[in-house]
Amino acid sequence: MQLRQFRAAVCAAALALTGASAHAADSWCAQGKTVHFAGITWESGAFATEVLRQILEKGYGCKTDVVPGSTAAT
Repeated sequence: MQLRQFRAAVCAAALALTGASAHAADSWCAQGKTVHFAGITWESGAFATEVLRQILEKGYGCKTDVVPGSTAAT
């Protein structure tokens, strides 16, 4: 059940980058700003972060960065 929920969350996050969110991401990236992601330490969270980073970098040409830290702090 957890894997199914994780897949749904990744799909939802990817879909969130379409439409108005895609325009916002495009505008942000066009200004040369970096999108910062939290360096989540648990495996499924790290995987989701990497998927979203790849979508932004390869799909929208954004600069991304992962900020290390504990889950509570990030």
